[in-house]
Amino acid sequence: MMRLLLSFVCSAFLLLGCGDDDGVSLPIEPSAPAGLPSGLPAVLRADLAIRLDIDVASVQITEFCGVTWPNASLGVVEPDRAYTQVLIDGWLAILRAGGKDYRFHGASDRFIAADFVAGATVLDSTRCP
Repeated sequence: MMRLLLSFVCSAFLLLGCGDDDGVSLPIEPSAPAGLPSGLPAVLRADLAIRLDIDVASVQITEFCGVTWPNASLGVVEPDRAYTQVLIDGWLAILRAGGKDYRFHGASDRFIAADFVAGATVLDSTRCP
């Protein structure tokens, strides 16, 4: 299942550059924090579009910043799981689609779509400055 999702995300990422320029300007989105892959914002937008079954053009990144997660859960604690208790330098991205915000927590190129992890407690007090 994860490989299928990843292949859809990668395909969507490749297709982002396709198509005609229709003259429509998209809102300026925050750039990824330094040191992250430059294509990460597009991958996150494609991931959310696939999860919601919507057009990637309707997904916007409203916040993207570096954060320090308190442990290896990256702020998404699943029941009955143990996590390495070490500070993790990572990032937080807030994406908006259909008038609703969705949290993506990550470190390097690993990420968790926090709002889609069933039964998890999400550390949602973490915000971008």
